[in-house]
Amino acid sequence: MRTDIAASHRLTDAQRRIVEWGDGPLVVIAGAGTGKTRVIVERVRHLLLTRGDVTVAPDGTLQASYPSAGPASGDPFSGPLLPEQILVLTYNVKAARELAERIEDSVDPAPVRAST
Repeated sequence: MRTDIAASHRLTDAQRRIVEWGDGPLVVIAGAGTGKTRVIVERVRHLLLTRGDVTVAPDGTLQASYPSAGPASGDPFSGPLLPEQILVLTYNVKAARELAERIEDSVDPAPVRAST
């Protein structure tokens, strides 16, 4: 398994642009079989790799590190991004389950919430 998005040969250029999108909201409209689920999982990995305090395990999963105390400022978002600060929304229960399973396979621990 790869350790960064740039090394991934499984993403098209358009998919990679979505995964590496900067700040702000992003809406992706795509048809069946275009890799939406893979892009969302890679987007979560990218966010944690670039904004979180994670290491990449030998099997390629991301290992989140948790600070022993909260941020000194009292602002929960002033520190590194944690998996539980990510919410993934999708259109039906089956898709949410699939996303949750794939994220769990990619991030350990994986308290990222996937829901409808």
